[in-house]
Amino acid sequence: MNFLSKKLLYIIPNKSNEKQNSTLIIFDIEEEKSYKQNFNLRIISNLKGISQLNVNNTLYCCGLNEENKSKEVVLGSYMFQINCDVTNPNPIFLVNSNFSHFSPSMSIWHSDFIIVVGGKNQIECEGYLISKSKWIELPPLPEERYKSTLFSHEKNNVLYLFGGFSNVNNNNSKNILRLNMELCDKWDMILIKENEGFLARNSSVAFMFDNSDIIYICGGKNNNGEETEYICEYNITNKSVKKSKHSMKNICSFNMQGFGDLNKNYFAFIDNSFIVHSISRNDFRMMVIPFDQVSIDQKV
Repeated sequence: MNFLSKKLLYIIPNKSNEKQNSTLIIFDIEEEKSYKQNFNLRIISNLKGISQLNVNNTLYCCGLNEENKSKEVVLGSYMFQINCDVTNPNPIFLVNSNFSHFSPSMSIWHSDFIIVVGGKNQIECEGYLISKSKWIELPPLPEERYKSTLFSHEKNNVLYLFGGFSNVNNNNSKNILRLNMELCDKWDMILIKENEGFLARNSSVAFMFDNSDIIYICGGKNNNGEETEYICEYNITNKSVKKSKHSMKNICSFNMQGFGDLNKNYFAFIDNSFIVHSISRNDFRMMVIPFDQVSIDQKV
């Protein structure tokens, strides 16, 4: 496989009130090396409520700062992009979303439609059409799913939403929500009869190999707020859930989806401790790649 120019990008906010610089970490997938670049942007000096999504060497971010506690009037949520293929990858602000999203779930649909789902105290969903620079409303969720995991199954024209905090039972949800993107009328709830407890987590990542019926949901935090290393498998054909024989190399949680190659043979994710998790299809290899060239002493 050729991963030339394929990169993962991740923003680390500066927690200091004295400085306004944030850090952009760039991980080169081909070279398995990382480097960082500082940039100055007051409005995103604290990114607690902003989710991140990698699309074709570009990082898209959507959300609010500090649950929108500032006095600044904001319509919807901030949406901006950072492209690492340019000399100075500073953020470019795009059109604000129609609704306010604090830590929403994000996914890409056919490389041109960024889907933004819910967030804290929010059930509204929408998508940003990159080619048209406009937002399109999607059906709302039946309930809050905060820090849930959104997965785009383009082959079947379906979105899946796993886990996330639900204010209905004051816990992470054990059920799966599904949206048919052809009908796009409402989210259906898939009730899991066995092993549903494996789904009760937030801040996970999901991926699926090509020509497979299994969606893997990795890492995340349980109802006690503890990070986990286990992986669960959802079979889309028989709608069953089980704990995978595979697991992450260490406990981890995520606030972004990562990178997958065009052949669905390789995936890479950056967790909230700034560690890259690399997964290969051939032997389901797990390789933890620390940012050895980046000095980071804080967690988000």
